Amino acid sequence: MTARERLSDRRLNRALLARQGLLERFDAPLVEVVEAIGAMQGQAWGALPVGLWSRMTSFAPGDLYGALERGDLRWGIGVRGTLHLVSAREHPAYAVVAQAGSTGSWHRAIEETTPAMDELRAGVLDLTTPQARSNEEIREFVEAWVSERPEAIDPRELEAQRSLKWRPIYRSSALTRVPAGGAWGAKAPGDHLAAPIPPGSAQAPNADDALAQVTRRHLRAFGP
Repeated sequence: MTARERLSDRRLNRALLARQGLLERFDAPLVEVVEAIGAMQGQAWGALPVGLWSRMTSFAPGDLYGALERGDLRWGIGVRGTLHLVSAREHPAYAVVAQAGSTGSWHRAIEETTPAMDELRAGVLDLTTPQARSNEEIREFVEAWVSERPEAIDPRELEAQRSLKWRPIYRSSALTRVPAGGAWGAKAPGDHLAAPIPPGSAQAPNADDALAQVTRRHLRAFGP
């Protein structure tokens, strides 16, 4: 192909399918396949085993559950603020990009974040670092935090968050989804555990480096 030749729509389509393992299945380890696909959309938990099986020469759902249990893969809020599956080594960059984007802010009623709101999200991260927490446990923590600091959060924001049961605050890329009790399986995990390298930590990449890493990964995954 010369530098001036344009790919037809069909050739572009074939190139995309090839990179995604949908023309010839990947004959590679699971983690390498997930990285080759790019951040794998996982909003529907049951779709992940199907998507991997359709792309791999050898795969069983237990392979996915085992990789998640070992920490080789992470499942949590990623690009576009939705649930994605990524490798553990690529998660820090994806988490930084997700949090830096417009979907990474948890506030709903006021446009700008405040120090108190950042402090509250940091508190949720501390809560979920030693062990996984359920939605209810996080809500109880937040309400206790607010009751001790009645003037910290704008009343409009409090009303908006309570109407949503504080869901936006734990839909964070700094948290990963894990199953209650630690047993991975066909049931969608609902608890939240702090990521080993959350955005803002000393080990996390800065925003520019993270964006460069994620951009390269998506060009690799979706090409051509």
